[in-house]
Amino acid sequence: GSNHRVQWVEEGGGGGGRSGSLRIITVKNGDAGTYQCTVETMYGGLSAQPVASELSKVSVEAGPVKPLVTGVEALNSTAIMVRWLFQADSTNLLRFTVQTKRSREEDWLDGASTMPQAITQAAVHGLSPFTKYSVRVMAVYADGSVGVSDSSMEVSTLEAPPTMPPSGLMAAVTEDNTGLNLFWEAPPVGGRNGLLVDYTVQFYQVDDNKTLSERSVGGNATNYLLTGLAPLTEYSVRVAANTSVGMGPYSDSITIKTDDGVREPTPTPPYITIWFIAVMIAIGVLIALMAFIMMFLVIWNCRKCKQKINRVRGGQRGNTDDISLREDVVASTEVLTGRRLHPKGANDTQVGEQEEVFVSSGHCTTGVANE
Repeated sequence: GSNHRVQWVEEGGGGGGRSGSLRIITVKNGDAGTYQCTVETMYGGLSAQPVASELSKVSVEAGPVKPLVTGVEALNSTAIMVRWLFQADSTNLLRFTVQTKRSREEDWLDGASTMPQAITQAAVHGLSPFTKYSVRVMAVYADGSVGVSDSSMEVSTLEAPPTMPPSGLMAAVTEDNTGLNLFWEAPPVGGRNGLLVDYTVQFYQVDDNKTLSERSVGGNATNYLLTGLAPLTEYSVRVAANTSVGMGPYSDSITIKTDDGVREPTPTPPYITIWFIAVMIAIGVLIALMAFIMMFLVIWNCRKCKQKINRVRGGQRGNTDDISLREDVVASTEVLTGRRLHPKGANDTQVGEQEEVFVSSGHCTTGVANE
C-alpha cells in the first residue's frame, strides 16, 4: 500500500481534514477559509511527524450566490410576474431586485425588490403595453456584493387599446353629392399598443343635435367611402383605431357639406378606354376599305362599258350580238345609276324605240332615240 497520507486541513476549523485532493464543487459561505496540505509518511508501522509547507496553503472565498430565474409571465398590458430559485444561506442577504429592459435597449432598470424572507417571486408594474422585455434577478448582500442570474428570460406584455388617435383625416364629396371619400393615417407605432384590427368612423349631421352614427372599417384600410348621406347637408366626421381589446381615442373632427368640396368623379377603367379606341380604329379601317372597293368597282365597270360601246360603233357584231351587248350595257348602267331599266323585246331592236348609249365626260349613261 501507500507509505504516505495526504490531508487538507482547514485552519481553525477543528475536526478532521479532507483526504487526497481539495475539491469544492459548489462553494458556499461555510466553505470559506484557508486550507493547508499536510503529508504523513509511514515507516514500518511508525508514523513520522506530519510535514506541512506554507506553499501548500490555499484560501477559499465564497462568492455571492446567484439566483436562478425559473419563470416569467405577463399579468396584463403593463405588469409581469417573475419567479426564481435561491439555494444558499440568506444570513448576509439584504434583498432581491428584479431588473428589466426592453430588448432593443442596453440599460437595465430596477423593476421590483423583495425582502429575503419573502417568497422568491415578484410582480413588476409600470411597463409599456405590447412590448418585449428581458428579465433578470439580482441578490444583493450586506457587504455590497451582488449575485446576478446568469441568463435572462424574455416576456411580452399584453395588448391594450391605442393611446393615440389616427391623424390627417380628410374628406372629399362624391360626384352624386350623397357620400364622402375619407382618408387618414394610422396612429404612430408607439401609440398603437397592439395590432390594429379595424377603425370606427363616427359621423352626425351638424343641425341634428348630434345624433351619432358609426361605421366599422375592417382590416388595415386607411380610407373609406361613407355613403347614404343627405345632399346639401353639413356633417361632422372623426375616426378611431381599435385593437383586439378596445378602441383608442378619436381623431380631431372635420366638418364638410355634401354640396361643396372636391368632387370625385367615377373614373373610367383604363381597359374600357383602350377597347373603345381599338373598336373605333377598326371601324375606320373597315369604312376606308369599303370605299376603296366601291371606287375600284366603279372604275372597272366604266372601262368595261367603254370597251363594249366602241365595239358597237365599229360594227364588229351583228344584230344578235348587238342585242347581247345592249343587255350587258343595260346591266352595267343599272349598277352605276342604281335604277331599274325596263327590258325590251326582240322586235324593239328593229322598230320603235332603240336604246342608244352615250359616253360623256368619262361617265356611262343611257338614252332613248326614236328611229
